[in-house]
Amino acid sequence: AVLIPDSSTGVNDLILEQKGLLELRLWKKGKSAHGAHPLLGKNAVELLWEDYEQIKKLFEKDKNKEWGMTLNLGRFNGGYNDNQVPDWAEMHLDMRFVEEKQLNRVLKSIHELTNNVQVLLKSPPFKQSEKDAYIRMFMKSVQRFTKHVPTLIREQGASDARFFSHYRITAIVTGVKKGEIHSEG
Repeated sequence: AVLIPDSSTGVNDLILEQKGLLELRLWKKGKSAHGAHPLLGKNAVELLWEDYEQIKKLFEKDKNKEWGMTLNLGRFNGGYNDNQVPDWAEMHLDMRFVEEKQLNRVLKSIHELTNNVQVLLKSPPFKQSEKDAYIRMFMKSVQRFTKHVPTLIREQGASDARFFSHYRITAIVTGVKKGEIHSEG
């Protein structure tokens, strides 16, 4: 078994599920022209943004769910100068999934939309059984020292637990109190 102290909730929470992850880089080529003559060019930023709008639609039905697929546009770059029609653009997307079939369905749809896609990271969701012997031993130890039974939860993020579970190694995901992960503060 492996202990992964990668949660921000504290040792009294034991994470049994985390979302799967898909990170992509997409790009478009266009044709540069002077900004005063945009009709003479082909704006790669606008072309890539159109693809992004189509990708967002794949996540619409889950956008208000607490435990659903999520999409984050992490980076978007393009062009060289303000007075030039951009002839290139690229974006990086971070997507989270509850089920592996969702991940594969979305990836297939994106490949149908464009060939200009690079998979940077693809990882299935993490699920750990509460009946696992190591999980039960960990829960008893936490209860003995804290006088609280750990709460079994699922977490929006992903951790290295997905790697270990792939090899059928029990992953005990818990943590220490902390906050503001990947944000201000």
